[in-house]
Amino acid sequence: MTTEREATSHNTTPATVDAKDVDRAKGGDDCTLDGILVRIGQFGRFQLFNYVLLCIPMIFNAFFSISYVFTASTVVHRCNVTQCDSPTSGYNEPWLNFTIPMKGSSYDQCTRYVTNDNLQRISGNYYTDPSSEFCTAANFNRSVTEKCGNDFKFRDNEYTISTEFSIFCSSIWMLTMVGTVNNVGQFVGIPVGGYFADRLGRRTMLAVGGFLSAIMGILRSISTNYYMFIVFEFIDMAVGSTLFPTAFLLAIELVGPKRRVAAATIITIFYSLGEAFLGVLAQQFQNWRYLLRVLYTPALLQILFLFILPESVRW
Repeated sequence: MTTEREATSHNTTPATVDAKDVDRAKGGDDCTLDGILVRIGQFGRFQLFNYVLLCIPMIFNAFFSISYVFTASTVVHRCNVTQCDSPTSGYNEPWLNFTIPMKGSSYDQCTRYVTNDNLQRISGNYYTDPSSEFCTAANFNRSVTEKCGNDFKFRDNEYTISTEFSIFCSSIWMLTMVGTVNNVGQFVGIPVGGYFADRLGRRTMLAVGGFLSAIMGILRSISTNYYMFIVFEFIDMAVGSTLFPTAFLLAIELVGPKRRVAAATIITIFYSLGEAFLGVLAQQFQNWRYLLRVLYTPALLQILFLFILPESVRW
């Protein structure tokens, strides 16, 4: 004799089990987050509003990540030729063909031809006739060159840390070092930022990281020397490089499974738009201090994400 429970169990047919599985697969009994999103809406107005907000940190992350390309770039320059240059002379002058050697298709940025007077001093003959120092081809020896020193003429109005801190020629490696420090800061900041995002919350890390990065950028804009600039460059990336992955995850976790691929594609496009917009701003603000302030000051408002954005449900 079987009990009522056993009879009920024996009467359950495979067709009944399959029907329940199908209903669960459709989301009817699915209590996972994806199942709930399918039932309440995969990309409604609430999700759209927060998704648009999360696109803003992607733009700022593009600003922060590659701003060094403009702030620490080399500027096209040439030696100042004392015998020919005047306070009003420009980068291109007709007498450059006998005063500045060519390097490839442009003028050499770090050397100039020696004048006959200087050549006499080098050879030990100190006879000098000031009246002979004229801007003429005969007064320059095109077989001997000398270094410029720190006196240059610039082609453009761009003003970077190269012109600010006199980083030219033999010290040009200091500009390359800025990009290296930027990448090292990202290497440190992304895993550390991910750790704190898991512990403190994605919204919290997004707001605080963006706010601190903005402060570092503004402080960098008032740097008084190269070393102060490069220290704040590292700290900026260490605290701000988490913006991209954190905003990306928050945006993807907002939407349902069917809209996830489109959401992931669109939000990454905003990083590229930020890069393009950075080029426009760099053209308008050619002084590196002003450029940094324009890029970083609006980012201070990211602290408001603590009060506007909801925390990740998955977190």
